[in-house]
Amino acid sequence: MSLKAILLPVLVALSFSACASEGPRDGQGPLTAPAVQSKLTPKHAEPTAPSADIVRVGMLLPLSGPYADVGRALLNAAAVSLFDTGDKRLVLVPRDTRGTAEGAQQAVNALVAEGVDVIAGPLLAAEVRAAAVALKAAGSDIRLIGFSSDRSVAGGGVYLLSFMPEEEVRRVVEYAAAEGKKSFAALVPETPYGDTVGRAFRAKVAAVGGSVADYVIYPPDAKGVMNPVKRIAHYDARVKAKAAEMTYLKTLADDPAAMQAARASRPNPMALPYQALLLPEGAALMRVMVPLLSYYDIDPGSVQLLGTGVWNDPSLARDPQLRGSWFAAPPQDKAQAFMDRYRSLYRSEPPRIATLAYDAVALVDSLADGAKDTRFSDAALTDGNGFTGIDGIFRFTRDGVSERGLAVMTFGADGISLVSPAPTSFDSSTQ
Repeated sequence: MSLKAILLPVLVALSFSACASEGPRDGQGPLTAPAVQSKLTPKHAEPTAPSADIVRVGMLLPLSGPYADVGRALLNAAAVSLFDTGDKRLVLVPRDTRGTAEGAQQAVNALVAEGVDVIAGPLLAAEVRAAAVALKAAGSDIRLIGFSSDRSVAGGGVYLLSFMPEEEVRRVVEYAAAEGKKSFAALVPETPYGDTVGRAFRAKVAAVGGSVADYVIYPPDAKGVMNPVKRIAHYDARVKAKAAEMTYLKTLADDPAAMQAARASRPNPMALPYQALLLPEGAALMRVMVPLLSYYDIDPGSVQLLGTGVWNDPSLARDPQLRGSWFAAPPQDKAQAFMDRYRSLYRSEPPRIATLAYDAVALVDSLADGAKDTRFSDAALTDGNGFTGIDGIFRFTRDGVSERGLAVMTFGADGISLVSPAPTSFDSSTQ
């Protein structure tokens, strides 16, 4: 079967959904079951024989409105995944949320009426929350695999497949501590994302026996970052201390031996009180912040810069000041192969989260062989051994949040490269 043969029914369903919403949004094969299980789906599965056991997979995506480009890319990725599974039982049923809570509620009601077995999406936290409310109001026990990274919308039958910033912070701090970093600082945006990252940062630093020497927040705009960077650099105090040190050393000008001894024994007045600095900011604002770090004498050669998954952007590798920095992200090899394949198929650049839609469909396929009444149950979805997708291993906790096996990456002259590999399995006793 060709990919076009898979795409045609998806496009037909999409056309229908557009009409319905007018009224009142190297291994690229199927997701495999956990390695500890006896049955594994082969990399290129043989097409499953047609069966009366059709599995209808609702896709809640913003196919119109301001997020339409992202929504359509996610649908494209889901179609590729459906093709790769070779499973003729699976049918994608896309519905447009329009990127709004109201649209998500209407789309959910349509999917419930059509008898879908499981739902993938929506994308935004407000949509996920509204979809969950609509499912509850309909008395439905359909499980929803959402793409939001806001953990407050998880639980009660909602599972978030997304990349959780807390996991990224824990991984990179843990690695930094293992590499001997004991004192930490963070410069975080004054946003819900920053709040989430900040809580995880403080907790993980404490857990690894480190200390938080500095914690500064900043308004998330180019004009507002200068003073916060200056504050976390302790710039005024360090400049004053350096001036005092130079004045003292001048008193030893006639005694070179004493001056040399003083230089060797006295603390560096420009030293910072931390060894590692977390900067959980995306590429656009990092391009403003990084020159400020240099201007205020935060030397990446002396202070280890740390980031989260928002650094997983090849454009940042072009900044020499970020070379050698560390950030946590999913393993790159299979995801990069998928992204290259997507570009070849669709002649467009996929958003990084397109892999979530791919893995969501593959997850449904991996669970579809279970008993019909329980294959998408909480017990099936929260298998402690987890699953392996193109973004590495993941599993769902009982509160509906995903745990992932993350790698630690760095920037170098050749782009993004691996520093510490992602784990390949979970300890099922730690869920």
